[in-house]
Amino acid sequence: MKTPPACVRKFDARRPAPRCYRVQMRLAARSTIALLLVTACGDEVVGYFDASSTSTDDPSSSTTALADTSSSSTTADEGFIVPGCFRDDFDNDVIDPLWNSWIEEDAALVESGGALRLTPPRFGVWDTGIVGAYNYGFPFSNGHVRMRVSEPPDPARSVVLFLTVGEVDDTLISMQFAAGELVVTATVANVEQYREAFPKAIYPAWIGIRAEGEKVHFEVSDDGSNFIVLSTHDQPTALEDARVLVMAQTYGEDTDRTAVVVDELETCVE
Repeated sequence: MKTPPACVRKFDARRPAPRCYRVQMRLAARSTIALLLVTACGDEVVGYFDASSTSTDDPSSSTTALADTSSSSTTADEGFIVPGCFRDDFDNDVIDPLWNSWIEEDAALVESGGALRLTPPRFGVWDTGIVGAYNYGFPFSNGHVRMRVSEPPDPARSVVLFLTVGEVDDTLISMQFAAGELVVTATVANVEQYREAFPKAIYPAWIGIRAEGEKVHFEVSDDGSNFIVLSTHDQPTALEDARVLVMAQTYGEDTDRTAVVVDELETCVE
């Protein structure tokens, strides 16, 4: 089996070039689409960000919750308004307009059965996924992005699943499932700042990226409520207009047409 590439290259849509772990181009390409405004998002749950519920006295763990007093942090005209939360349960069989999506080659991307199902292409480097629409950007200095991974990619497959918070200038923070490892990375202006890999015989059911001032915590959970810090690093740089990206990518050859399945994608920003 091929080893997943460890680098990130910016994609030039005018002339596809050899690529590895293409993330930034999605943030850039989708930011140019300025016509998708939220009108009626059945999956969307919004509320004020409850800072008291995001951490405990134990520095190695955190919890998550929406405040009891619910008030829309999004509007049809303005998108996501900070502070607040937005969440997608993927339960109405339609990809909501708070996301921009793409499908390359023979990949497939559908919302069905209360989840987002990403079927990677048969060969790479190609991918499919979703990224926050232009009006769903946010500063990522205090907050979190968390996601349930219902069906991760088989470690034997040449497939990577990404959860990423990033900007259009090739700056990003990412968690990745690939080849039996959970990998955490950060890049600034396309230059890798750190990369740490954790072998996992069984992938965690939930993953999350939590910003806390100048620190970033990479977290895992079995139940979606109690998160354990897997690794902590410095914020690579200030993210002022970040967006969430979820992507399944093939980096070799993959004839397995089984979908990678995710759910319960939540973003909360203070």
